[in-house]
Amino acid sequence: MQDMKKIFIILVLVLLTAGCNKTAVKEQPAKEPKPVVLGINVIEKSVHNFIVGARPEGKYLAFDVEIKNIGEEAVEITKSDIYLEDKEGNRYSIESYVSYYGEELFSNATIQPDDEINLRIVFDVPDPNKEFTLSIKGKPVDVSP
Repeated sequence: MQDMKKIFIILVLVLLTAGCNKTAVKEQPAKEPKPVVLGINVIEKSVHNFIVGARPEGKYLAFDVEIKNIGEEAVEITKSDIYLEDKEGNRYSIESYVSYYGEELFSNATIQPDDEINLRIVFDVPDPNKEFTLSIKGKPVDVSP
């Protein structure tokens, strides 16, 4: 019985001192994402009534755009990152089902720092002569006539 008491006391002491050797771990603050920095150049703007097998509800407004990543991290651009907006606040999404003179249109792209891509993007708009802003990853570019 004496031996059981000694074993019990030793176990209690071991358990009490086991937590004393822990060192405090400082939590690292979460890194802030770096801002997306793009250079956007509209090379050409054109209007079409018809593009290879598809007819628009209004007119097709097409843009050849050069996008350069001038930031420090890779940037992924998807179709949902690109839209056209008129002065009334109407937004137009990329027409993804048309091809432009047999060329495949933009789907998704990742641009590495200091790299650039050229895109051909098409929108179906009621009046191509309106004032529009093209937005890519939240960066607006005036593309008015």
